[in-house]
Amino acid sequence: PHSHCGGRKFETCIAHHFYQALSFFEAHIKGSERSLFCFLDLGQTRTFHQEMVLNILVLHGINLNMFGKRDPAQYGTVTLDEINTQLVAQGQALGVHVECFQTNYEGAMCERIHQAFADGVNAVVINAGAWTHYSYGIRDALAILKCPIVEVHMSNIHAREAFRHHSVFADIVKGQICGLGAQSYVQGLQAAVKEVQASA
Repeated sequence: PHSHCGGRKFETCIAHHFYQALSFFEAHIKGSERSLFCFLDLGQTRTFHQEMVLNILVLHGINLNMFGKRDPAQYGTVTLDEINTQLVAQGQALGVHVECFQTNYEGAMCERIHQAFADGVNAVVINAGAWTHYSYGIRDALAILKCPIVEVHMSNIHAREAFRHHSVFADIVKGQICGLGAQSYVQGLQAAVKEVQASA
């Protein structure tokens, strides 16, 4: 018997301490992926499964900080801050964490996508604005990602000027949602979450 284990046999003592250590680890582990732990308990297998919160990144491109002021006939009067607030709330309702980022600088957008790759985000929703139609730099940055990408647009780009009909992201995104105003973002977020869950 082991004096430190209240007279338990050696094998039982080892298992007791192992359970305590694993329980502490399970209670404190952090990350964005599901964690699965299995170990042998004197001939029986115990499994611990902890569901981690998904991280979804929403990217807003060039000129989109002007939502609410720019061409309300196409984009309505909702502001970017209002859209972001709605997306964060929708994320909470879906049980996911939503982070939003906007820039008017192409290099900054590429660097944020690179950071998303390093961080292992679970999905990306992007409205790249006019960059959608010609930025091969952003397209190539997005292609680095291993997660689902959903393209969204407030306006119906296929009913506007001819140059807006083409997306250089088309071959690397899961799908495109456009023409629904701020709901394009909401539906894009919902679609991204479903894609991640379906592939889990």
